Amino acid sequence: MGNMAAMLNPGGHLILTCPTGFVYPTERHFGHTRHPTTAEVRQLADLTGLRVVRMINWGFPTFRAQKFATNVRSDWSLKNFAGGAYSTPAKAAAYLLYLANFFNFNSPLGCQIVAVLRK
Repeated sequence: MGNMAAMLNPGGHLILTCPTGFVYPTERHFGHTRHPTTAEVRQLADLTGLRVVRMINWGFPTFRAQKFATNVRSDWSLKNFAGGAYSTPAKAAAYLLYLANFFNFNSPLGCQIVAVLRK
C-alpha cells in the first residue's frame, strides 16, 4: 500500500480491489496466503496517508456462492477451468454466471473489497 501511495500525486485516486474473507484452495494455488478485512484496508490507508473515499464489500450472494462451488472439488476446477476451448454449454454457463454477478451487493458477507482511496 505504501508503494501505491508513493506513486500517487497529491489529490490522486487509487482504485483498489482485493479478495476478503476465507482463502479457498483455488486461491492458495495461485499464491494467496490471507485476505485483508475492510478494517485492515482502512488501517493501511491511514498509515500510508490515503483517505478512503468509498469502500464496499462486494460479492454477496452470487460471487461468494460461485467461489464456494468452484472449491467443492478444487482439484477438478483448477484442471478444467481457464484452459483450452469452452464448449457451447460451458460458454452459456459462463455467461449466465457473468450476468448473475450483477445481482451482488455491498454486504458484510461479500468476498471482494472495492475501494476508492485518495491521497
